[in-house]
Amino acid sequence: MNRSVDVSIEQSILSSIIFDNNLMDDILPIISNDDFYIPQHGKIYKVMTELYYNDEPIDEDFLRKKISTDEVSDITLIDILSKTPITNPNKYAKEVKESSTIRKLESFSNDVKKVLLEDKTIQEKTEDIENKLFDITIDKDDNNKTLLESNEVMNNVLNKLEDAKKNNGPIGQKTDIVALDSIYGAIPPSLIIVAARTSAGKTAFLTTLATNYIKKKDGVLIVTLEMPSDEIMERILSAVSGETLDDIQDGNIQNLEDFEAACRLIKNSNLIFDEKTRPSMKQLSKRIRKILSKNPDIKDVFIDHSDHIKINSNNRLDVEIGDITKECKAISREFKANVYLLHQLNRDLEKRTDKRPILSDLKNSGNVEQDADIILFLHNEYYHHSDNSQIPDIIDAEIKVGKNRRGKVGIARVKFDRAHSYFKDIEIGVWKKKSS
Repeated sequence: MNRSVDVSIEQSILSSIIFDNNLMDDILPIISNDDFYIPQHGKIYKVMTELYYNDEPIDEDFLRKKISTDEVSDITLIDILSKTPITNPNKYAKEVKESSTIRKLESFSNDVKKVLLEDKTIQEKTEDIENKLFDITIDKDDNNKTLLESNEVMNNVLNKLEDAKKNNGPIGQKTDIVALDSIYGAIPPSLIIVAARTSAGKTAFLTTLATNYIKKKDGVLIVTLEMPSDEIMERILSAVSGETLDDIQDGNIQNLEDFEAACRLIKNSNLIFDEKTRPSMKQLSKRIRKILSKNPDIKDVFIDHSDHIKINSNNRLDVEIGDITKECKAISREFKANVYLLHQLNRDLEKRTDKRPILSDLKNSGNVEQDADIILFLHNEYYHHSDNSQIPDIIDAEIKVGKNRRGKVGIARVKFDRAHSYFKDIEIGVWKKKSS
């Protein structure tokens, strides 16, 4: 590759921006400062970006106020200023991006050799190599436009209003649990905390929504940190087919035709499992981003659950949990997806007469409560007062909307069908298989 061509192109792009500051609108989404081959050019572009976002002129005087001669020499700046500006720099910016990617791939090939020599398992080496390649190929959005004019935002709102009018309600995803949907209407891309005590139905709620979504042909990612993916699949298969979970596990299928139809539906769905034991949030975030980048149709991510994400024991637990919820929220916003994070409740509620969960019952509640868009609590009285052998297959349960950043809170009274690991509306009554 001819490095001199890159240098000339870089100078022309920077010169054009000085000549016409408005060109930053087109260039920012394409390249970032680390895409420049010459470090001094990258420094100038970084300062240009800061000036642009601060609504300050991008000219020689303002650049010099922000950059010392130790960082960028006078000769470098003079060479840029003497370059003839180009009126359409998009094509050149893409060339800079391509050259940058090639250089990173060249460096990557050397990194691969180093990783292969490390004292790690094949799986660990493979994951390290995948992560390094992902960092190169994923589009960086550090310099993407974040400033929006009022008319642009207003048009977005008016379009949503028109869509809501046509839809006879809020735009977003419905869970198909009518009692729950009647409280908040529909869910726009959100961080949703699903909280309950151990064995109170968190995973069953996950499989309920996953089942409802794949029936609507929605893409779903399930991150199984606690339960093996085949056990989650058994629950989804039970919910779709109408076979009890016990019968599926015993291999005792009652209605083979319906069971095979359910298998075909699930096999043809956009359902992905990611199974890893005790990942750090950094590892988990990178894995989820990689999957969502390759599968843009996935709009629902379920993480089961927060206690199985490895944390740094040297830091305060509430700070570590806060990092988890903040990263989940960032993924939700970046990919316009619903991220469901299953979360435990404190034992303190067992000491109360009324054992219905409240926000303060969330483990390390401060950051969780602050970051969540929606907080759902699962509750049933049988969990607290009955021996497991005495609990009927279908029980009364509550899904409490404890927080809703965009609207109403309340309690959805539902049935929990334990035999099929499924939540459903009361009016459905005894389990009856829905058409698939």
